[in-house]
Amino acid sequence: MEKSMTKHPQPRRLVVLLCAVGLGAWAAPSLADVQYKFSGFGTLGAAKTNTDETEFRTSVEQVRGAGRKPDLGVDSKLAAQGSAIFSNGVTLTSQVLGSRRGGEEFELGFEWAYAQYTGIDGLDVKAGRVVLPAFLVSDSRLVGYATPWLRVSPLVYAMMPLSNVDGGQATVRHAFGPVVVSGQLTYGNSTGSSSGVTAVPNMVMGMVGGDPVYYQQNTTKTETNNIHGFNVAVEWGDWTVRASQISDRTNINISLITPPPYLLIGQPATLDSSKSFKDKFTEFGLQYDDGKTVVMAEHVSRSTSDEKVQDSKGWYIAAGYRFDSVMPYVMVSEYKETFTISEGGLPPKAKGLAFGARYELGGSVALKAELAQYKNNSTYIFTDTASPSVANKKINVMSVALDFVF
Repeated sequence: MEKSMTKHPQPRRLVVLLCAVGLGAWAAPSLADVQYKFSGFGTLGAAKTNTDETEFRTSVEQVRGAGRKPDLGVDSKLAAQGSAIFSNGVTLTSQVLGSRRGGEEFELGFEWAYAQYTGIDGLDVKAGRVVLPAFLVSDSRLVGYATPWLRVSPLVYAMMPLSNVDGGQATVRHAFGPVVVSGQLTYGNSTGSSSGVTAVPNMVMGMVGGDPVYYQQNTTKTETNNIHGFNVAVEWGDWTVRASQISDRTNINISLITPPPYLLIGQPATLDSSKSFKDKFTEFGLQYDDGKTVVMAEHVSRSTSDEKVQDSKGWYIAAGYRFDSVMPYVMVSEYKETFTISEGGLPPKAKGLAFGARYELGGSVALKAELAQYKNNSTYIFTDTASPSVANKKINVMSVALDFVF
């Protein structure tokens, strides 16, 4: 059974929250005391694989992905951001992002929309739709140009598709000589949806010696409440060490298309089920970047309170070296899933190996190319991981991307 923590924009709720938090704070300064900043980023990408039996995607929010034919929707995105900076330490920031998600080829939504107060030295407080800092590069996770590689490690980062929450965040930062230590608390809620393929028992064929399992498409509606996270980071020169933990209460409703034999005996067209469980996500990260050599590594794990929802672990190590405007790189990754039920369960242990290169075109534009191979499947980055025909395959993913900021 596939689990997810995904989201959809809730702009009305955000507007109310921002007005309640920020109105009193910025009412006093005049318009002359306000500075405005506008920026944006985007990626034009294409990806293809060596099979049409399953499709490669970068998030469970993507109902479809890349097959043998080049696909433009897996990595492509466009975003615009605006900020109003007041003289009393209050800033209003909004970021609108368009990408393939929620069953749509290109869906616009508020990725960020928050009021921020920085009037106290070393303290940063935000309220509204804020980033969920689950990873080393959570703030720039979706900004392709800011990422050294063509994409962040999909085997690891797709395990936490939730990139923001509706709530609040407080960050404390202090320098101890050359060492900078920061701690961050985040709280909020989220809703969303995902899709995948689920294995269900085939009683009829099982009794006559045929395939005892059906593999059917499912859709999952997710409501994630009481999301609370804490992370701490230590920066010392070219080094960054980080640890974080996020916990929540996840409620999922799964709709599974009923296999034909069950329709004949009067079952409804869809089989619906629901679950509610505690979910915990833990991350440890390390980064080194001296301007020439860049190395990043992270280890993450997810565990739940429901014995019928799988726990999972993942890690990656990526390294690159900059030769003027060209940076070749390599990335090794692994993902493990632990099933506690045996009916149709195919516990995958997926491995990834990617080689790529980044070329700086100048003017905040970079061209990237990557060839990756994934041995076995991860339920988070492939649309079908349940069917035996794809469970143990080596799948090659070829990608190119043009990243830019403005």
